[in-house]
Amino acid sequence: MKYLVMLCDGMADEPNAQLDNSTPMAKAVKPCMDYLASKGEVGMVKTVAEGLKPGSDVANLSVLGYEPAVYYSGRSPLEAASIGIDLKDTDVTLRCNLVTLSDAENYEDKSMVDYCAGDISTEEARELINYVEEKLGNDIQVLFGCCIPSLSCMEKRQSSSGRTHTSSRYLRSCN
Repeated sequence: MKYLVMLCDGMADEPNAQLDNSTPMAKAVKPCMDYLASKGEVGMVKTVAEGLKPGSDVANLSVLGYEPAVYYSGRSPLEAASIGIDLKDTDVTLRCNLVTLSDAENYEDKSMVDYCAGDISTEEARELINYVEEKLGNDIQVLFGCCIPSLSCMEKRQSSSGRTHTSSRYLRSCN
């Protein structure tokens, strides 16, 4: 038997007075989803156990049968794996967003005005990531994987000889 599991992540909402106290999903025209719902099982399930961060990464691990309390170590390893970065047990991944800061003169006074760097192009993102990588020097090997221009996975890896170096062999676009 084949199953289709459709996770409507991020579609929850509150009733809205402008929509006759309905939710946007209740008012939306969505014939394909309505058809699938009429032919299958529909319901809600708690996918995030008590004490865990309520995010889609944790919830999706749970839905796929993995125990997040055992297997979840953050979003960055999942995103690195999703773009083909082969992580070793000793690797550390960091999730990075390219953002836009306000024009305040003092850095301490700046605030984030855009969480995705104004939807910059892959080429612009590559230029910024190459600059950051260059400034990090040779203390760590940095592998950037660029899934969307504003989101990168950064992996720190130390060579088996104990020497470290920098490389950008995993910078690529998925958009």
